[in-house]
Amino acid sequence: MIEPHAAIYRGGEGRPLVLLHAGWTSWRIWTPVLDRLSAERDVLAPTMLGHLGGPAISSENPPSLENILRHIISILDEAGFDRPDVVGNSVGGILAMELGRMNRARSVVAICPEGKQSRLHALSLFARGFLAHQAARRLSPVLKQALHVGYFRKRLLRSASARGDRIPVELSNHLLSAISYCNVLKTLLANVDGLWNPVSENVSDVKCPVYFMWGKQDTFVSEKEMNSYRADLPHAKYLAIDNCGHCPQLDWPDLVADEILSFTDF
Repeated sequence: MIEPHAAIYRGGEGRPLVLLHAGWTSWRIWTPVLDRLSAERDVLAPTMLGHLGGPAISSENPPSLENILRHIISILDEAGFDRPDVVGNSVGGILAMELGRMNRARSVVAICPEGKQSRLHALSLFARGFLAHQAARRLSPVLKQALHVGYFRKRLLRSASARGDRIPVELSNHLLSAISYCNVLKTLLANVDGLWNPVSENVSDVKCPVYFMWGKQDTFVSEKEMNSYRADLPHAKYLAIDNCGHCPQLDWPDLVADEILSFTDF
């Protein structure tokens, strides 16, 4: 049974592997790939500051990207992970690239990474997040019932997944709770000066091997934005996945897990 307030996942043995989740979710969004990855690697998946199960935000500890990154680094230090392989999805992809730039990552797998969006696009993403947050809070009992039906599950989870009907009901309920918990407005205010393009000007500083994955049905990160990342790192590996949304680990878990393990096997 999913524990909604668990702060972190740690499991498996082998070389360290860190998983950084998408915004408005938690480490549980990696559930479909955890067994496969933990069978070969020492997997650490933390929940970010201000997200369900993570440290609470406050006026002294706002959910800025800088504070979220600082929290993740403290977790890596506590675990003794100096330069792990780092996989990040969405905002987690931004953070993974930052760890690569700081020489805190042996390799980076950036899955549908944000960070290349225009200011207008960034505002639209927060608007979508705020509306989803409000709907989840106000309509939670109705939505949780709807999630038991595959058709409605696919519709309700379409921002994250192109194949939402395949996501287990238990995980779907947790994702609904996670977006309901996150304070989207405070996160916007904490990042209003820097979230637009936090790594776009220094991506070329990432010297470790990089693998970009992108779902062709992603409605958050465009192909143009992915091509901008690829222009900064022309030698990076790249995979575009058909029938796949913003969180490919939900749509094609076996493929994503196999690609991560293969890419980091050096």
